[in-house]
Amino acid sequence: MLFRRTISEHFAAFPAAIDSLDDIREFVRAALWETPLERKAIAGLLLAVEEAVTNIVRHGYLFGPGRVRLRVRHSRATVQIILIDSGRPYVAEGRRRSIPMIWPRPAARVDWDFC
Repeated sequence: MLFRRTISEHFAAFPAAIDSLDDIREFVRAALWETPLERKAIAGLLLAVEEAVTNIVRHGYLFGPGRVRLRVRHSRATVQIILIDSGRPYVAEGRRRSIPMIWPRPAARVDWDFC
């Protein structure tokens, strides 16, 4: 359990808007600098977060405003980046939703193991 104990944890909420991407990127970058990740790994995670947030904004909040919440947490062995939104859920055309939706729902979760 020693490797799972949280060393640092950062929370933030941002408007679900493309204009917020710079602020979101800076928040995640600052949190990731506290981890032992290499620059290349940090750049890859920043790209993944940016893509996830862009998808949330374009598809979940197409018809109205909203917020995206982020949590960046790391232990000695892992980094977790969790994005949570309450935007419109995606349902494939012609398909019924067969499972209940959880609100707010995690939009994306990225775990990075150091080991």
